[in-house]
Amino acid sequence: MAKSNGNREKELKPVGIKYSKIANGQFADEVVVTLVAHSGDINMLLHDSFLDQSKKTIKAVIIDQDADKYLIGLPNETFTTGSKVWFSKSAVLT
Repeated sequence: MAKSNGNREKELKPVGIKYSKIANGQFADEVVVTLVAHSGDINMLLHDSFLDQSKKTIKAVIIDQDADKYLIGLPNETFTTGSKVWFSKSAVLT
């Protein structure tokens, strides 16, 4: 459970985030994933257990939302941002 608004507890909703590209990482169970965030393309290293290749998504959670986008908690930090990134609602499979 994550805390939000002081002491209120909020349950995080699991979702899939569409990826545009994957490549092999340094290790056999590691991949480099390219995601299309609200601000543009971002890349991250990820254990392959977070991939759903049939849906072309990675596993993540919704932290917050705005009118046209979600703040997503990613399973790892990206190369250029932290682990919380805004995505357009069309990039998120709920």
